[in-house]
Amino acid sequence: MRTIKLKADRWGNSIGLLIPLNVAAIIGLQANTRVVAMYQANEIHVNPIPQYDRTTLLAEVTHSNLPQDDWGMLLADHPDEVEHEE
Repeated sequence: MRTIKLKADRWGNSIGLLIPLNVAAIIGLQANTRVVAMYQANEIHVNPIPQYDRTTLLAEVTHSNLPQDDWGMLLADHPDEVEHEE
């Protein structure tokens, strides 16, 4: 872990930290990126919240990495047990 010195400035009713672009690039932080901040006593740790794209995630699903859990019967397999609204 590396240490950098930043200056905290007032932004309206908040305090903001300007993070140098080279540091932001290293940790994958871009403008408007959502982050999670963890704080305790006199420390704060800020990490970008990973952004997932459903199409990209589904492309990584294969038969070998599907869960083997039994999720119960599929309604399509038992159409007589499906309640229909009238």
